[in-house]
Amino acid sequence: MSRSTTNRRRARFTIGNDTGVMVANLTHGAYSFEAPNHEFSLSFDEFGDDDYLTYGQLRTLKRQLENFELLITEVTSDDVSLYDVIQGLHLTKQYNDYLKYVEDLADTEFDVIDYLAVESLEEFIEESTADEFKEALSSRIKDPLIETSVSLYRQGELNDRFKIIDIQNTRPKGEAEDFWRDIDASLE
Repeated sequence: MSRSTTNRRRARFTIGNDTGVMVANLTHGAYSFEAPNHEFSLSFDEFGDDDYLTYGQLRTLKRQLENFELLITEVTSDDVSLYDVIQGLHLTKQYNDYLKYVEDLADTEFDVIDYLAVESLEEFIEESTADEFKEALSSRIKDPLIETSVSLYRQGELNDRFKIIDIQNTRPKGEAEDFWRDIDASLE
């Protein structure tokens, strides 16, 4: 993650539909999307794959961005910041949670971010304390945390018993007891 030392404007302004934006796949597996008007399609093979889109195209992906299936990682314009794009898409609350937990930044520091790395999510899961992780599970980034944690568990990289129990406790009643057992069975 790189940070700029200059403060950027916080006021809203019009972002051109042709402004370039990089998005990355936060799902652990293949991801594809075709715009309803067949204007563009997006296809990723694995976690972390990225692609260039325009701001106009990005607006059709708002639901996927809200759910963190995709992560806005960078804006390719010098006139428009990452914060401007996120604010323009009304995703400020979601990305404030991402910054707070994953990047360990306050929402007041959002305007100095130039780039978000998808690997930061895995690093947070591996390096956070059990209390930090539990708190993050009750935030807007719960779904990508659980999905990434399960992927790390399958790879043998998540061994923290407390985090595993916290994830299990997020499951609906009746599913919690079998959650990890089902994942272990899928590995065989």
